[in-house]
Amino acid sequence: MSRLEGILYSDDGMLDYELAGYINREGKPAIRCTVRGMLPLVCQRCLEDFAYPVDIVSDLILVEDEGAFEEIDEDDATDAVVAAPCLDPLVLVEDEVLLDIPMSPRHPLTQCKMQADAMEIGAEERKAFATLGVLKAQDKE
Repeated sequence: MSRLEGILYSDDGMLDYELAGYINREGKPAIRCTVRGMLPLVCQRCLEDFAYPVDIVSDLILVEDEGAFEEIDEDDATDAVVAAPCLDPLVLVEDEVLLDIPMSPRHPLTQCKMQADAMEIGAEERKAFATLGVLKAQDKE
C-alpha cells in the first residue's frame, strides 16, 4: 500500500480486511469491503504519533465500464467500481482506507501534547492577567 505509506508515522500499523462478493437488492453484483485495525498517524497539532482506529464497512457496486457510473443511483451511500480483470484487491482496500482517514488527523483533545501545553500556557496567562487586574484595581483606590 504505497500511497498509504506517505501518511503513516511508522510501518507498525496492522489492518485486517475482507472482501466478499454478493448480489445486492437491485440484482447488481457488489463487493462488501470490511477493513479493521490500527494505523500510526501523525497528529497535525503536535506532530507526534497516535493510533488511529480503522473500522470500515463499505459496499461497492460492480459496473462493466465507467459509462455505467451514470446509471448508479445518486445516493451518497452507494459507490461503484469498474469490475476489470486487472482490479487489484489491495488497491481497492487502500482506496477505502485513504477515504476513511481524516484530511487533518489529530489526537483527541484530551490526549494531545500540544493541547495540554496550550492549556498550561493559557493558565499562566490567566494568572498574569489576574495579577494585572489586582494591580490596576489598587491604582484606582
